[in-house]
Amino acid sequence: MTTKQVTLDVPLALQNLIKANNTLLKTYQRQLMQEIEDANAQMMQILKLNPDAGWKLDMENMMYVRPSETVVEE
Repeated sequence: MTTKQVTLDVPLALQNLIKANNTLLKTYQRQLMQEIEDANAQMMQILKLNPDAGWKLDMENMMYVRPSETVVEE
């Protein structure tokens, strides 16, 4: 059984609103990420966590991580 789809164009005013909101959201997201990156760089300096040594911010788990120097064999 095949289902047919009926479509109707979204009015121009709503299209423009969606596009404007998406643009604003992307701009705001970029600004917020830059603020996080700046604050993270400062905090890593305070905590003496060197990014060159592999330290990175894990935003999902809210912790700093780096690869272990020891190799674990299974």
